[in-house]
Amino acid sequence: MLTGMCWVSVVCPILMIASLPLDAALDTVLLPYDASKP
Repeated sequence: MLTGMCWVSVVCPILMIASLPLDAALDTVLLPYDASKP
């Protein structure tokens, strides 16, 4: 349990930082799609 928490606390910030550019790119790609919806 403790090692699991340690693992999560170490990986979570890395994953969040790694997913930021991905999220921004996804938003950029989906923006025209969202705008074209009524």
